[in-house]
Amino acid sequence: WIGMCRREVFDDYLRKRAEKNGAKIINGLMMKVDVPSNPEDPIKLSYNDYADGGKVGTPKTIEVDMVIGADGANSRVAKDIDAGEYDYAIAFQERIRIPDDKMKYYEDLAEMYVGDDVSPDFYGWVFP
Repeated sequence: WIGMCRREVFDDYLRKRAEKNGAKIINGLMMKVDVPSNPEDPIKLSYNDYADGGKVGTPKTIEVDMVIGADGANSRVAKDIDAGEYDYAIAFQERIRIPDDKMKYYEDLAEMYVGDDVSPDFYGWVFP
């Protein structure tokens, strides 16, 4: 069994759930995390605010008690808190539609490809 999730659906679900439970949702791009030397002090985030829907964000700051670094493989949060060196891989996803007769092949199958012909240091896969 292979579980997959569509990030655009899952992320939207998490945002709505967080907002329902009191989180303030900000349409922004995090630029910097300033971690205070005193752990009792708030963490200062610098970000570009895109609340007005424009293409150029408005620089703003906010003070928070906690930061959850769920910002991907090239995490700015991880870099700013000096989380250390890590190996990472950039992945991409593509959705394609194939004819029903060819899709039949994948009804009970997922394929994983390993080896230099697909990726020299990782793997590729097909999940229907």
